[in-house]
Amino acid sequence: MSKCIKRNSVSVALRKTVITGLSLIALIAVFDYAPISYLANNAHAETGIGKDVFKVVVSVFGANKETGDILALVTVNENSKAKLFDLHSTSLGGTNITSTQNDNIIEFVAAFPEVNVNPGDHYRSCVITPNTMHKYCKEGSNSPAKRPEFVDISLDKELKLAGSVEK
Repeated sequence: MSKCIKRNSVSVALRKTVITGLSLIALIAVFDYAPISYLANNAHAETGIGKDVFKVVVSVFGANKETGDILALVTVNENSKAKLFDLHSTSLGGTNITSTQNDNIIEFVAAFPEVNVNPGDHYRSCVITPNTMHKYCKEGSNSPAKRPEFVDISLDKELKLAGSVEK
């Protein structure tokens, strides 16, 4: 009988050790996987709700009175925002127009409230000069970071061809 009791107690001890070991492995696997899953699922970019609004900041370089009017526009998920800058009647250095040394810079912030923009969604920023009908465009995709996207467009006619698109 003592042989049988010893065998049962060894079997019970072995079973407890195996169950404890498997539980520990399962616990480690859950905690090891959880941070990666949390980070992957937490990258939602902008939702378009409340303060979480998708924005694109477009900086236009080389704008001057000789260029004439400038139309800046941004399109994302079939939604567009546009603004016309009348450089003939506006003195450079106003609220949306700043001047640095010899280059004049126009900044346009396109905000898309109520538009859900996911990471990787593509947007397009364009500047059109109505006097010459030249179009300068750049395309980008929404980063997973919760911050505005930034686009720089140069109106230098020697570097750009009319209607050219940069990616």
